[in-house]
Order: sequence, then C-alpha cells, then structure tokens
Amino acid sequence: MTATITINGTKENLATVSENWIIKQIKLRQDDGQIVCVIVEISDGSINISLSTGGCPSLGGGGRLPRPDERVFLEKWAEFGLNSSEVNWGHLIAFLKKFHLMR
Repeated sequence: MTATITINGTKENLATVSENWIIKQIKLRQDDGQIVCVIVEISDGSINISLSTGGCPSLGGGGRLPRPDERVFLEKWAEFGLNSSEVNWGHLIAFLKKFHLMR
C-alpha cells in the first residue's frame, strides 16, 4: 500500500515520516495562526482515495462512488473527526496507525 501525507503543500511518503514530523508540521502552522490542510492519499489495488481535513480547499468529488474498501477509510476519517477544519494531530496519528499507514 502506498500512502502520502500533504500538510499545507508539503508532501511526504508516510512510510518515511515520523509522528514527530507530523506533529511539528501541524503545530507550527496552528501556532502561527494558519489554517491547516492535511491530505492523505492512499492507493493499493482497488483503493485510490484522497482524504482531506476541513481546512483544505474543496476540490470536488472523484467522479465516481467510493468502492467498498475505500468507504471504510472515508467512514473512519469521519469517525476520527478529521473532516473538521481544526486538525487534531492526535486523531490523525491514531487514524494512520489504525490502518498501518505509517511506520
């Protein structure tokens, strides 16, 4: 499975970033009063999905209904409260760990 994270335009592979990097990127921007936009992109076989926090500009849907495997990610993203414009880095890390998206 390939997964990337983009935080306010800085994109990294989730296999190579640490929790501390994610926390630092989010907290620096929040402390500076910036709106934080986090996008997690996941691809693996039938899964090809982008998940974004509420602080990201709306890009519209993907042009098709989510597949069942993708729907699981969408539902958990919402359950972890990651659709909110106020990014909670603890919830984000918990989501990423639940799906083994980061080391």
